[in-house]
Amino acid sequence: NRFFALRRKYLEEGNTKKAENILKNNLGKKKYRNNKNKHNETVKSYINKNINEFIKSEKPKEVVMENLDFVSWDDRYPKSVKRKLSRWIKGYIRDRLEYKFKLSSIEFTYINPAYTSQICSKCGRFGIRNVDLFTCDNCGEIHADINASKNILERKYDKEIKMFTSYKKVKEILESRIADTK
Repeated sequence: NRFFALRRKYLEEGNTKKAENILKNNLGKKKYRNNKNKHNETVKSYINKNINEFIKSEKPKEVVMENLDFVSWDDRYPKSVKRKLSRWIKGYIRDRLEYKFKLSSIEFTYINPAYTSQICSKCGRFGIRNVDLFTCDNCGEIHADINASKNILERKYDKEIKMFTSYKKVKEILESRIADTK
């Protein structure tokens, strides 16, 4: 943007040669694209390195993961969130995970992610997640990621909640389970 503002200034001053130079070399966009590509390659390298380390150290036979597809960009999300989600390279992460799991003969299963980080893995009640801490009124505190991972694993064996069950239906199922235990 700085270069294009400078180009506009040169045009106003009548210095068309410098203005054409900026347009010809597209200096601002080239620098931006180079920096963006450099950043993306660094992130991709980091992702691949960590997936390899995970497979090497944990030696899993099966991995259960949330299906984090965002199907609609309706008004539910503010513009800033949409921008961040569209920049996130989750598609690349998923592709690399699937590729490396197939290469290493590791089974992988996707599950419905609805409310996995909002319910207690011990009693099934809704709680409050605050950064790294999940608080259940009934069971107390637990690390939020551990709680969510236990819920994700348990969801694999859940007969009622299928992959494409709507989040509203999932909430109804979870609330009915809480009511049944009271």
